[in-house]
Amino acid sequence: MNSTSKVNPVNFSPAPSWDSSRVTLVAVFVLCFLWIVYIRLHTASEPLERDISTQILMGRVLADGGKMYVDTIEFKPPGMFVIWQFVHQLVGTGPRVVVWVNILVTTLTMFGVYVAGSVKPWGRISGIWAVTFWTLISGDMMLQANQPCNEVFMNLFMIWGVAIWLRADLAQKNQWHYALSGLVLGLVTLIKPALLTVVLMVLAWTLAEGLNPMTIKRRASVMQWILLPIVAVWGLMVLYFICQGRGTEFYNCLVRYGVFYASNGKQTIPNGNSSITENIRHGLGLDLIPIYLDFLAPLMLLTILGIGFGFRDRHRSPVLTLAGCLLGTFFAVSIPGKFYPHYYQLYLPVLAVGAGWGIVVIANVSQRLMVARIAGVLTIMILLCHIIPDCEKSGKTWSRLKYGDYFIEFEGCGHAVNQLL
Repeated sequence: MNSTSKVNPVNFSPAPSWDSSRVTLVAVFVLCFLWIVYIRLHTASEPLERDISTQILMGRVLADGGKMYVDTIEFKPPGMFVIWQFVHQLVGTGPRVVVWVNILVTTLTMFGVYVAGSVKPWGRISGIWAVTFWTLISGDMMLQANQPCNEVFMNLFMIWGVAIWLRADLAQKNQWHYALSGLVLGLVTLIKPALLTVVLMVLAWTLAEGLNPMTIKRRASVMQWILLPIVAVWGLMVLYFICQGRGTEFYNCLVRYGVFYASNGKQTIPNGNSSITENIRHGLGLDLIPIYLDFLAPLMLLTILGIGFGFRDRHRSPVLTLAGCLLGTFFAVSIPGKFYPHYYQLYLPVLAVGAGWGIVVIANVSQRLMVARIAGVLTIMILLCHIIPDCEKSGKTWSRLKYGDYFIEFEGCGHAVNQLL
């Protein structure tokens, strides 16, 4: 089919083309994987950020028999520390291992983006564009996305949970597929308490077919299979710490200190005091789209197209699920009140999927695949104009631009201490 072939604007079904061939899909996956590897290896000399180093160290302590919230004090759920514990027990946690764990997780996320982006009626073309966008933005320097921070792992579980959910919905799978999605989304909440994101997705999906009481009841009965695994995971976790005699420590670290952390808010707030409401209000201001997110503007516009036209064209369930995920991500970023750059990584896979859908919308509205391809290529060019200058900088330069000399000096101190020991 030539590039000016028409597509069906009602069924969201672009006709077959090079975009949707299996050869193209494999080629895109290979190229995207190579780019992921290149960016991570190129910046491998960058000293690890403080939180990542702490999590790896705590994982080692747990692997050596240490007790969570007693020998390792943290205010986050135990998920990230347990992951590094398993990694340390399997292959160690040396610098090379950390880099390749990062590559593995980012690659698995790439496949999740494809599965979510290629759901019907958007199809393989949307998935290919989504994967391409994800690959380019997944290692952004100023979002601190080139290192294996919490958000890198959260994105893995979040996008796969969404992908399984969308596939189950559109193919009318049984409740066990929804339960699997809920279990995967539950793993996200074990890294950071992002339960509100899941709740908003559930609410949006439940209301997708209108406010008819019978319809809401039917869809709510399905959504219980999403929420039950999350409740079960957290119930078992709380029960474990209580049975281990660490219930008080668990509560103090996870709840009391967590509330204190959020109540500190931004440093720009007078007296350093804040509240969740105040944090959300700040999240609606300049912190909604900080200047270092400007390069994502094309993806934001494409996502608006993908969600907006999908909502108009009888595909409310998937687009409202994605919209609920975006809204929930806003709360996940805003509620702590800190607005650190790495928090905004949580938007990246959702924007990649939404942008892939937006490309298909352009094809349908314009009735020309070539127009959609031009829009996709222009988006890639804009992203590359942002990314390529960063690729010319060394890993240590990336660290200086993000944090100053703080972690570089930290690394030097660590080497000096090792020599003394």
